[in-house]
Amino acid sequence: MFALFSRVSLATLLAAPAIAPHPNRATSIMLVVELHIAGGISWGSLAANLGRYAHTQRAVVWGSLIAYVPVYVAAASVGLISALVLGSADPVRWMIPITGPVAGMLLLVVLAIANLSSLVGMVHGDCQTLIQHGGARLQRLGWPRFTLLFFCCVAALVLLASDVLYDRFYTLIAFSEAILAPLCGIALADRLLLRRNMVNLRALYDTSVSGPYAYWGV
Repeated sequence: MFALFSRVSLATLLAAPAIAPHPNRATSIMLVVELHIAGGISWGSLAANLGRYAHTQRAVVWGSLIAYVPVYVAAASVGLISALVLGSADPVRWMIPITGPVAGMLLLVVLAIANLSSLVGMVHGDCQTLIQHGGARLQRLGWPRFTLLFFCCVAALVLLASDVLYDRFYTLIAFSEAILAPLCGIALADRLLLRRNMVNLRALYDTSVSGPYAYWGV
């Protein structure tokens, strides 16, 4: 943020034209609002997975709010500003030209570490979920081998299709959240309205058809 504002004035930022706006201004505003809500929801599963390591519910809520919300807002703001005034939201394209080779490389290393840590968190949670609900075949495969296989698939996806995925990032977010947002609504309604915040944690891991949280349609 400091590097951007050292080269771009606030007046220049406010005067920057919109990038491919919708003809209807109200529609453009709602698309921005909905995509940011979708982006926030997309990180909810990672925050929930990391919450397993907290000792209390208060620690989960406040830890997530303090560490997650400001960082997401800051990152989204940097992407918005760089896209408007520099033509690209990708820091790899503008970080070194603006900050210089040394500072730019250091900042990109920090960014790479941040992305690696988030990837580890996502893979950790996804592998646990897939093994838990994937049936006997995945459970026989075991945690180490399944995680290695999952990492190989993710690495191949990044190497072969990273540019395509990055260019269509918000399209991917929109499609994924069209599925995840209703699921979040169902989970919230079940938790807050039907169960009145009373959840049997042990029963959540009961995968039998007679378990208290078994779905009748399975």
